[in-house]
Amino acid sequence: MVAREAVPWQYRVVTFKNPEVGHLQARLDALGAAGWELVTLSTTVKTWLNVTGNDLVAVFKRPASGEIVPDPVPESDGTF
Repeated sequence: MVAREAVPWQYRVVTFKNPEVGHLQARLDALGAAGWELVTLSTTVKTWLNVTGNDLVAVFKRPASGEIVPDPVPESDGTF
């Protein structure tokens, strides 16, 4: 058996607010083009703190390169 080195990963969590879900395909395509792979997708529930509910929370990963690489896709601020 050949031992393999563990691959270091870089992770990113993005929240898609309910009204913006219609643009999900374009955002996923942009993140994929930047090297991000979707790991999991979950929904939120309506609470006192999250009155809209039904937002999507996506977790992405890509191999860490050991250097800081500018990401052409801006971080989520809840407005995309």
